Amino acid sequence: MQLITKQATLEQFLPNPLKTVSGEPSFYDRLVPFLAKSEVWLGELICPISIIAELKASSDIRRLATQAVAYDALLHGIPALDLVLTPNGFGIVSNANVVPASKERISRLLASTERNRDDALESLLAKLPELQAWQQSAQRAYWTSTLFPSISVARQIGETDHRLSRYLEIREQITDIEGSLEEEYFSVPLMGNLRLQCVGRVFSNLPPASIDARLHLITHIRAQIIEVLKGMPIIHRAMISLVNIIRTHESYFPEWFASPLAEIYNPPTFQNKKDAAGYFW
Repeated sequence: MQLITKQATLEQFLPNPLKTVSGEPSFYDRLVPFLAKSEVWLGELICPISIIAELKASSDIRRLATQAVAYDALLHGIPALDLVLTPNGFGIVSNANVVPASKERISRLLASTERNRDDALESLLAKLPELQAWQQSAQRAYWTSTLFPSISVARQIGETDHRLSRYLEIREQITDIEGSLEEEYFSVPLMGNLRLQCVGRVFSNLPPASIDARLHLITHIRAQIIEVLKGMPIIHRAMISLVNIIRTHESYFPEWFASPLAEIYNPPTFQNKKDAAGYFW
């Protein structure tokens, strides 16, 4: 483990730490296996731990990553270790001096811990584009492969709890919807760039008018995807309206004009000539 290696660090990120009695394993010692698994989980899904570990302890990114690991470890450790939250801190049910909490209280503790973890993840994902080392990682490629590079999309479909698990459930559906939209309306190269530009709003050296046009497109495509996730169909007229914006602003969307879709939406104009073999009156 690289982020949380002692009880003092753990206490910075979790409330009400257990005051260990002399001779008993500390709260940290009991949680070590879960902390190790949570570091691996965060490293594989969000950002390599080696990158985060190189940051200063005062770094917002390191702080948020450590907080996410702490809460994820606690989330999985509560049922396995019979941890309960008492007015004086966490307690172990096996301790004769601690009365086990009710099932309802444990459920509330689990729900609160999951929300805290997901809050940390949302904030972390918003900060990671600032980290140059993250730009080359496989994790960054994963989060930039849709127009929704954050678990906050769960909120947009009405899910305030279980945001990470809900995101993972709907991600394939999001990918399918985006695939349909890029095939029929927006093209593979343009959608690919829009996805990258969703992360940290990176627009290279594009002029302000082009950036505004792309943000407008991103906003309305996302809104359409959210509606489909809620069970509504794709509104063809609304998508064609966006395509018409693209067609009238070639300098803003050169990728689209270089794609096969441009020919479909801009077919060659037929001109009737008297000397042509197929002349029509």
